Amino acid sequence: MKKRIVSILLCAAILCAFFPSLTTVQANAAGTYNPNAALAFAAEHWNDGKGLCAEFVSRCLNAGGCDSFSTSCTALVGQLRKRTDCTEHTIPVNPNKSVTIKDRLDEIAPGDPLFFHCSFQNNYQHALLCNGMDKDGLLKAYAHNTANDGSRAIYYNYLCPECRHPSIDYVTVFHFETDPPTLTGWMSESKLGDETDQFLTGNRYYLCYKLYDEESGKLYDSYGGAAYKVSMEVYRPDNSILCSYSFRNDTNWLSVCFPTAGTYRYQITLNGDFSDTISGSMEVKESMMTLSAQSAHEELKLTEQPSKTIELSVAGFHSNPLSVKKSEISNGAFSASLDSFNTSAISLAAARRRPGAEEARRRDRTSSARLKSALRTRPSAASARSPSPASKPAAPAMAPARRRARAPRPVRTATAPAPCAPSRISWA
Repeated sequence: MKKRIVSILLCAAILCAFFPSLTTVQANAAGTYNPNAALAFAAEHWNDGKGLCAEFVSRCLNAGGCDSFSTSCTALVGQLRKRTDCTEHTIPVNPNKSVTIKDRLDEIAPGDPLFFHCSFQNNYQHALLCNGMDKDGLLKAYAHNTANDGSRAIYYNYLCPECRHPSIDYVTVFHFETDPPTLTGWMSESKLGDETDQFLTGNRYYLCYKLYDEESGKLYDSYGGAAYKVSMEVYRPDNSILCSYSFRNDTNWLSVCFPTAGTYRYQITLNGDFSDTISGSMEVKESMMTLSAQSAHEELKLTEQPSKTIELSVAGFHSNPLSVKKSEISNGAFSASLDSFNTSAISLAAARRRPGAEEARRRDRTSSARLKSALRTRPSAASARSPSPASKPAAPAMAPARRRARAPRPVRTATAPAPCAPSRISWA
């Protein structure tokens, strides 16, 4: 019995000699690592209280497809050094125990694990998962003990928590080579709407962009961590800048209104943790339209895209252009009376262009009106004869002159051309 116990203890001693940390699981097989998935896990579990720093980072790596795992920082570094899908880099720690990474974006990226090193003990004291940088270029990271949500710069302890020496001198980073996010851009008639390739002067359009993970299709900021800036410029046909703006999120739009016809172009530039540039061009046409009708009673419709300026033509007469404001458009339709253009001129033009038969009827109506007016004003025969002396006393000497002065004269009238009836303009 004693020999069996001694044998068991001896075997345990041999195992401890070969495996200094029984909490460490050796795994160094290379695989495809997705830093976005690791960041998504970190954003959800940074404050779940499960495990210390090395275990938390190991779980994040596992979520991203890396099978390295340990509860010891130094042991986890040893595993990562044996991998073939990541590269080790060293970045010095600032005197205030922050880490500047803005000039080392080819060595560290969101989703990379990193470890604070103690030179006095020559081991690693703290594990974190990179979450990009802040506006000053300082490292941001997710971590446990103390829990960190990745939204602010990291300032580590001035003294090593184990040996109590000011010996935290650098961080070791394991940079995974992964595909950067995909940048795409397009022109739309609405904010982040569908793409369009038809452009008219005076209308408003939107230059849109999106930064996303091509594998999952998710917008990049849903994973968090990246530090970048997207700059958008729209150029006139003479290559001068029409409008520009910069954003710091994974999708946005820039409002554009083309003042003249011609070939415009745009450029979208991504800088920061990632870099990319895309560009495109737009052929802009003049938005003036001419509408024609044979009479003012005919309804006019636009079958093309609503434009800023409309020119109306009625029976060959061209009015002055009418500017249509968006506030006048209701449910895609715009209605207006010809009075908005030049009613009197259109009425005269329509009268001049009436057919001969209609003109003859108008003359007949005018002549008939003149005849009726004359008959109404002519005195009757009975009232025109002088009264007999026996039946009526003689009138005063001035009476005939007074009657002649009061007699109404025949009125000569002509029927004026009927005014042009209102017409309606609407989009079909």
